Amino acid sequence: MPNNEKNKYSKVFQHLIAFTFLISAILKLIDFEATSLMLQNIFYVDIVLTKTILFLLIIIELSISAFLVFNIFRMSTKYALFFLSVMFIGFNLVLAYKGIDNCGCFGAFIKQAPFVGIIKNIAIIGMIYKI
Repeated sequence: MPNNEKNKYSKVFQHLIAFTFLISAILKLIDFEATSLMLQNIFYVDIVLTKTILFLLIIIELSISAFLVFNIFRMSTKYALFFLSVMFIGFNLVLAYKGIDNCGCFGAFIKQAPFVGIIKNIAIIGMIYKI
């Protein structure tokens, strides 16, 4: 594959991942209370801890989106994406094992089955390899 064509695919994958993380963060932020209650009901932890973790996750997702769009911290962003995607796969496996039908990938706003979240994160890992 010519280098110019490879760069086109790389940019498409880069912006697709950025868009996915941006939409995920925005939807979690829009319905912050419902998303935090959903997570609290899954893991039975204090609501303050749940909201803090959710807030940090939103900040991380927004930062990764910005880093990808503006092409800064390229290698660190790829490693962070890989680590986050692997964590999300583990999270979705736990949810699937517990029989929960919404992974919360896009907050409480859009329901997504854990197995769909696993496939999405595997696809993101594949795209990370190409960017």
